[in-house]
Amino acid sequence: MEKGVYTQRHPETTPLYKIVEDHYVDFKYNYDTKYSSKYGFFRPEISKEVEKYTECGIYNFGVARVVCQNKDCSETFFVPFSCRSAHFCPSCAMKNALDFEVLVMDEIIREVPMRHVIFTIPVVLRKNFFWHREHLNVLSRLAWRSLKTFMQTTLKSDGIPGAIQSIETHGNFLSLNPHVHILITDGLFCDNGDFLKMPKYSEVACKYLKTLWEKAVGDFCIAEGYVQKEFMKKILGWRYTGFSVYMETRIDYKKSDEESDKKLRQLIHYIAKSPIALEHLKYNGGTVLYKGKFNKGIKKMACRFICPPDKRAGCAHPAHASKHMNLTIFSRH
Repeated sequence: MEKGVYTQRHPETTPLYKIVEDHYVDFKYNYDTKYSSKYGFFRPEISKEVEKYTECGIYNFGVARVVCQNKDCSETFFVPFSCRSAHFCPSCAMKNALDFEVLVMDEIIREVPMRHVIFTIPVVLRKNFFWHREHLNVLSRLAWRSLKTFMQTTLKSDGIPGAIQSIETHGNFLSLNPHVHILITDGLFCDNGDFLKMPKYSEVACKYLKTLWEKAVGDFCIAEGYVQKEFMKKILGWRYTGFSVYMETRIDYKKSDEESDKKLRQLIHYIAKSPIALEHLKYNGGTVLYKGKFNKGIKKMACRFICPPDKRAGCAHPAHASKHMNLTIFSRH
């Protein structure tokens, strides 16, 4: 067996593992008083995910013995069990994202233009979808219906687009931000097998799709009693409503085109990625630093400082004054 095929990853040395080890007990104990008003009740899934993560890749919690079947090789070693968590464990989430990428590219995707669309909602409405997480699926269906109606109206056809959807509940800095990613065919499949391509999107077309999205979410929130009808009218009357539809990424996919194949794989991996990127996370035992994306306009790396509760009072950094330890489990519903 060749050397270097398997390398033990030592998850206990990562910043995320140390943060969980140092602060999770306090986080759970203080959740009802400090976090429930923002994120809703403490869900049992949180403890289950954290417990699985703290045992993932640790030899003490079980191993599998691997023996090379080659007659000329006597190599043998032990591999610790993984937690197979869908999202919270960065290692297992990465494996799931790669498996998902292979599944989509090998069995689902077709050689047609693809577009990445992101639907977001105003800050004032986001809290409701954390208190009622079952409605995250509704948010996903509303995005799908809005996009389908938009495409059918534009092409004057009752064809159906092909789509893959992902519900995210976190923003760039793990902040509360439920939104919907859709990887959709940039056109409609008809019953006779034809594929109708969408024309180039104009500002009027984008505004129409945004209007469909605003109305769909607004009507749902009013029906559920999240907001009053008058207040929703006020939101929609603002210059910046908080609703947005990003639809600028388009890939004219062909299997024979290496560039389009690479871009589509990256995009599929992106919408299935882990919420927490270990390469962006720094922890020194007192302060958590989470780095965002590099902003070319200001030539700076956006960062968020997060201080644990016991360190907040004595923190001298002005940016830390109103921050707190934020370890809520952000995952797709």
